[in-house]
Amino acid sequence: MYGIALVKQILFEIIVLIVGM
Repeated sequence: MYGIALVKQILFEIIVLIVGM
């Protein structure tokens, strides 16, 4: 369960980073 949550958090961080650019 924690693994999935971690992956979703990482993907969200990446999307925010890309959009921020």
